[in-house]
Amino acid sequence: MSGYKYSKMEEFLTNFPYDLLFYKNIQKKPLPEFKTINFIGMGGSGIAGKILSPFLKIKHNFLNDYYYSTLDEDALNILISYSGNTEETLSFFEPLKDKKIIGVSSGGKLEEFFKDENLTHYKLPEGYPPRCALGVMFSLLSYILSDYINFKIEELEKLKDFLEKFREDFSSIEGECMEMAQKFYRRPLFVYTAYPYNSCALRIKTQLNENSNHFVHIDFLPEMNHNEIEGIANPQDIVEKAWVLFIKGKYIHKGNERRFDETLKIIEDNVTGITVFEPQGENLLQEIFYIIYFFDFVSLHLAKLNKVDPFEIKRIEKLKKALKD
Repeated sequence: MSGYKYSKMEEFLTNFPYDLLFYKNIQKKPLPEFKTINFIGMGGSGIAGKILSPFLKIKHNFLNDYYYSTLDEDALNILISYSGNTEETLSFFEPLKDKKIIGVSSGGKLEEFFKDENLTHYKLPEGYPPRCALGVMFSLLSYILSDYINFKIEELEKLKDFLEKFREDFSSIEGECMEMAQKFYRRPLFVYTAYPYNSCALRIKTQLNENSNHFVHIDFLPEMNHNEIEGIANPQDIVEKAWVLFIKGKYIHKGNERRFDETLKIIEDNVTGITVFEPQGENLLQEIFYIIYFFDFVSLHLAKLNKVDPFEIKRIEKLKKALKD
C-alpha cells in the first residue's frame, strides 16, 4: 500500500512485538503537576490509553468526541491522533492550549499546532495505519507516564519476547487463530468480558470491523446481566446465528467468574456457539496483549474468509470525504 511502511498487513503484526520497545527512542520531557489525565483520541488512536487504563494509579478519563467544556482544570490533557488530522481531537486544541497539554501524532495539523505554540509534542513513526500503531502508542504512553503506572517500563522487553513465541502459530492458516476465524465466519459476533479486560473487547470489535468488515457487538459483565441477557432472544433469526465469545482472564472479580458460568448456561440454547477464551500470560500485562495479538491475527484470517482487503476502510474514507466536502 502506498505510503505505508509495509505492503502486507501481516508484516505489521510480525513487527508488533518490536513496536512495544519504541519508548527507547523517546526523550522524555518534564510533566506539569496534575491530578487527573484526560486521554483525547478517536478509534485506533484513542485505544492505547484505554488499554493502559487498568495499570494507571491516577484518576483518568477518555474523551472521544468533539470538545466540550466540562473538563477538570487540574487535568493533564493528552491529545492523540496518529495522523495528526483527526477533526474531533483537533477541536480540543484551541480551548486547551493554555492548559496542561501534550500532543502525540506522526505529524499533521496536531504537530503543527503544538510546534507553533511551543508545546510538548511526541512524534510517532510514520507509515502505519492508525490501528496498527497500537504498539508504538502504548509504548510511548507507558514511558511518559511511567511514574503513574503499576508496572516497570522494562516489562515491555519481557512482553515482546512473550508475544514472539506465539507469532508462528497465530499466523498459520492451520493455527488457533484461523480456527477461531472459522467459528466467526458468516455469523454476527457477540463479545462479553469484565474488568480489567474491557479494552480487549473493544480492540477485538474495532479490528474485526476494520480489517475483516465483520459485525461485532460488545458488552460487559456484570452490567450485561442486568439487561442484555434478556435481549439475547429476539429477533430469533439473527440471535440464533450468532457466535458468542467470552473473554475470561485470571484477574476478573470472583463474582464475575460465577456470572460468566451462569450466563453461558442461560444463553447457550439461543445461539449457534459459544467460546470461552482464557488468555495465556504470567501477569495482567501479558494476558491483555496475548488477547490483542491473538485476535489481531484472527481479524486477518477472517478478512481472507470474507474476501476483503484488510487495508481498505472504504466507508470510513467515504464518510471523511463527505464531511470534508
